[in-house]
Amino acid sequence: MQRPEPSGADAAPSPTPSGPGAFRALFHNRLAGVDLVDGDGRWVDVNERLCELLATGRDRLVGRAVEDFTHPDDAAAEREHVRRLSSGGASSYRMTKRLLRGDGRWLRVEVDAAAVELAPGTPGRASVVVPVGGEEGPFEADRRLRALMEESPWPVVLIDPATGAFLEFNEAASEALGFPGRELAGMTLAELEVEETRGEIPSRLDYIVEAGGARFEVRLRRRDGGVATVAVSARRVEHRGRPAVQSICRLLPTEGEADGRDSLVRQVLHGAPLPMGIVELSDDGLDVLHVFDNPAACRSLGLDPGGTAGRRDGADLGVPPGALKAWIEAYRASRRVGHAVQFEEAHEHEGGRRWLGVVVSHVGRGPSGRDRFCYIAEDITDRKRDEEEIRRLNRSLERQAAELRTVFEVLPIGIGIADDPECRLIRGNPAFSRMLRIPAGSNVSLTAPEAERPATFRVFRDGRELAELELPMQSTARTGVPVRDFEAEVRFDDGESAHLLEYVAPLFDEAGAVRGCVGAFLDVTERRRAEEERERLLQGLRDADRRKDAFLAMLAHELRSPLSATGNAAQILQMKAPDDPDVRWCCDVIRRQTGRLSRLMDDLLDVSRIGRGKLVLRREAVDLRGVVERAVETVRPAVEAKRHRLDVSLPGEPIGVTVDPARIEQVVVNLLSNAAKYSEEGRTIAISARRDGPTAVVRVEDEGVGMTPEVLARIFDPFTQAEATIGRSQGGLGIGLAIAKSLVEMHGGGVAAESDGPGLGSAFTVRLPLSGPIASGPEAPEPTPPPAATARRVLVVDDNSDAALSLGRLLEGAGHHVATALDGPSALEIAAEFRPEAAVLDLGLPGMDGFELASRLRRTPGGRAMLLVALTGYGREDDRRRARRAGFDHHMMKPADVVALARLLAGPPPP
Repeated sequence: MQRPEPSGADAAPSPTPSGPGAFRALFHNRLAGVDLVDGDGRWVDVNERLCELLATGRDRLVGRAVEDFTHPDDAAAEREHVRRLSSGGASSYRMTKRLLRGDGRWLRVEVDAAAVELAPGTPGRASVVVPVGGEEGPFEADRRLRALMEESPWPVVLIDPATGAFLEFNEAASEALGFPGRELAGMTLAELEVEETRGEIPSRLDYIVEAGGARFEVRLRRRDGGVATVAVSARRVEHRGRPAVQSICRLLPTEGEADGRDSLVRQVLHGAPLPMGIVELSDDGLDVLHVFDNPAACRSLGLDPGGTAGRRDGADLGVPPGALKAWIEAYRASRRVGHAVQFEEAHEHEGGRRWLGVVVSHVGRGPSGRDRFCYIAEDITDRKRDEEEIRRLNRSLERQAAELRTVFEVLPIGIGIADDPECRLIRGNPAFSRMLRIPAGSNVSLTAPEAERPATFRVFRDGRELAELELPMQSTARTGVPVRDFEAEVRFDDGESAHLLEYVAPLFDEAGAVRGCVGAFLDVTERRRAEEERERLLQGLRDADRRKDAFLAMLAHELRSPLSATGNAAQILQMKAPDDPDVRWCCDVIRRQTGRLSRLMDDLLDVSRIGRGKLVLRREAVDLRGVVERAVETVRPAVEAKRHRLDVSLPGEPIGVTVDPARIEQVVVNLLSNAAKYSEEGRTIAISARRDGPTAVVRVEDEGVGMTPEVLARIFDPFTQAEATIGRSQGGLGIGLAIAKSLVEMHGGGVAAESDGPGLGSAFTVRLPLSGPIASGPEAPEPTPPPAATARRVLVVDDNSDAALSLGRLLEGAGHHVATALDGPSALEIAAEFRPEAAVLDLGLPGMDGFELASRLRRTPGGRAMLLVALTGYGREDDRRRARRAGFDHHMMKPADVVALARLLAGPPPP
């Protein structure tokens, strides 16, 4: 043996995949990618599996630079590995990197590469490529010696240069020499030297320590008695603070090993993650003899690396007869057909049944003359379980599909499904076909080809026929926008129609493009008819309500005219005999009763206005004490008529509220009137007003008939009266409290009733929000206006002659000159001669109404300066606005408030 040189190239020839033997079987396996790369980094050859992994053809890889297909982030690391491989600094490397597939995606793989000679004197490298998962970066060799040894697929030993003892070694070294780890530990190189080179190793170790490294070949004894020729790349290292020699070894071909091809296979397969190996059939063909198995294969059998060498599957390793038979049949089949054979093998394991996917290939005959085979195995248990899970899921999906088909068939809701964006075919369930009155299974699409398109119906919305692109399913399939609550009318050829409520959702393909849609259709024809009937009934009620309001307005107008005449007559009578007690009594009775009838009409109209939301509040800041005082004065005659005692309690400080004073006065008057009405003669009625935090409180208490709990619960309902009034001895319509409650609530307040029971009296409490402070004290009653300072010419027009004449006499008694007319044309004729300064007009005149009459009077000579007063039974807000537009200066309700009218006539003429 020559003295080792510090550097140099391995001279051992290496086979190519075109040659016979185990490497060819490895090259054509179906589980791992295998390639050969020349010294320039270009692919010399690739196997079919690598082409599959990279989703491209062999012709697109061979001759191309490997780096062109390597991710830029991984290229630098591999260049360093290749540099070390080329320089002799390493004989193999392993790394994880990303390779570019033909479809543009990156595939993460693990590469095990070894230096080989593609031909004598032509260096290159061979690689096994296996796809891996996860997102780990490229493999970086650990700098520590032990990590390098564990990761290296090649035999690596650490030797004490002083003794030649093995300090450390990896599994590959143990397997290469055939010694289990427990035997190799503690041995020395001298024990493994062959006879002809004995004594040379110590000098080699000394040289390495001195020079720092060397390359050489050495022949070592194997455990099985054979001799291994090993190419060694050695360098000096530090181990635990002392010099050591690290040797990376590569087995070289020996004589009888089929031109070294088995050695190349061993080197390439050693670091592969899948179980791989070379076997022979026994002489009797009934057992399998293991020639070489990589560490992964040994581990799968529960053995140390190299533990299978020379052992038989059946006789030594305990492979079950059934499994052994399957392997032998596969080996024989590959020999018979001349190419690789795949099969699956199941066996029981501690954790349950395991499955192997196996590829075997006949590689020729070994030195023994027996048929030799190469195998690659992969644990496919997870895949088989996944396949079983997929089959289970498919069965479940089939059951669910059957259930959905059943639901599709029996569902009373119409369902339509379109599988194309143009909705040329819409499959409908039986319910949908029934809705559209077409045979079951027919194409229900109105955009179907002419021969398939249904022609018995058309689709409308809001009375307009929908175009094809406006149909809900066609719109959603075209735009991808869902449709909800879309109601359409389907009109059939026989003149009938149906209303359908439609919901549509798009269907998408794998790329996210709309491929169709699904529609659900509810037949709402009966509901629509019910809604139309309900609307018809509601419209009838609204019409009846309008007619009722018009009737009440007309009734009020027709009643107010005779009431006005009656009241006027009473005032004239009292003016004629002011000192006659009987006349005074009669006049008081007439005034009270006409006032009562007038209030009843006001209440009826208020109920109607409140119900229609037409009541308008005229809010202003007032002192609540003044409102209470005016209400007390209004009801005082009725209270005194029944000899009641009226106890009024008001604070000394103002109570500021922002209200419609007339409406709040109406509420208080109603409560006091009820207290007087439902109390026996001579009882006490108390009214008070006070502040309570942010609230103003008005309370009315009486000693009257009281209420039962049942009456108390509904006392504010319209047309409700206490039990004591069933015989109507007290009169009334039972709407006053309902109006009072509504008015108070419109002001943001509330009203409550209390009673301890029948005969124990009642109490009503009104609460209103306080506003800012009021500077003045309680409002004093408005003084009675003085008589007219100057007599005026006044024209009175009313189609009720008693009302017109009585009002005329009252005004004449006040010192005015009065002319009367019963209709519009007569009024115009009289005005032409009389030249009135003021006119009091009824609005509801026959023929020419009061509005037109006012407009025409304005156009007469002196009409612009004329004071126009509407005195009418029409008191709606619309009537007031119309009166202003017609030219009236004032609007007054019948019966006439003569004092207020006299004040208007006594004032200055309008501008």
